[in-house]
Amino acid sequence: MASSVRPLQKDDDRTSFRSGDADLDHFFHRYAGQNQFRHRAGVTYVYEHEARIVAYMTVTAWTMESDVLAVVEGRKFPPYPLPALNIARLATAEGERGRGYGSALVAYACAMAFKMSREMGCVGISTDAKRDAVDYYAARGFVFFDTVEDHGAPPDAEKEMFLSLRKIETALGE
Repeated sequence: MASSVRPLQKDDDRTSFRSGDADLDHFFHRYAGQNQFRHRAGVTYVYEHEARIVAYMTVTAWTMESDVLAVVEGRKFPPYPLPALNIARLATAEGERGRGYGSALVAYACAMAFKMSREMGCVGISTDAKRDAVDYYAARGFVFFDTVEDHGAPPDAEKEMFLSLRKIETALGE
């Protein structure tokens, strides 16, 4: 059977999805649909393999402060918030890790960010990585934001990370 990435549909059965992270599972079971269909605050994309949802990613529009971006990118930006894509949540089902489903969703987000950059502006992808996902994102080119808020954060706090559009363009061969 074919595999595909597609937007969540209202009639998708989300109840059997288990990632091993109670917060990610609760969001997917209870709030992903509301977030997408009622509030229009973000869109959840699912990776479907053999007619089962094996991973999901929720993306939102985001803005980034230009001074923070300038530190990360090492160059100057206009002095106002800049548009970005945000990976708000990313999860793979238990027993399905290591098969490339999450990576396929991140690649899909990269293609979305590139398209967004051409159609309305986008400087890259941001995410608040859970502590156990930092290495995963770092392996895909994401770097840490060095923000004032991070300095007082507890060690298990989510870490703000960023993948620049320049890196995405290089990866896509643009």
